[in-house]
Amino acid sequence: MGKSFKPRPIRELLESRKEQEEREAAIGGEIRAMRVSRGMTQSFLAEQAGVTPPYLNRIEKGHKSPSDRTLRRLVDVLEEEEGAPHDEGKDAD
Repeated sequence: MGKSFKPRPIRELLESRKEQEEREAAIGGEIRAMRVSRGMTQSFLAEQAGVTPPYLNRIEKGHKSPSDRTLRRLVDVLEEEEGAPHDEGKDAD
């Protein structure tokens, strides 16, 4: 017959959630570091990658996890733009 459903222990679910949050923060931090090292503003990167600046901000802070497609677009822009325009202070974080 069919397999019975066995719920995962709460502790395991919480650990899995924490690991996911840590991955999101690491991805966001890496995107921010690459952007800053290239002198890009969040607005510039967001526009070039086809996302909104607030969404990019949430990704960089680890509050949102980008889809694979969005992540690829962000990385593509970061890899091809070396001396992009920047706006002192406006998008520093």
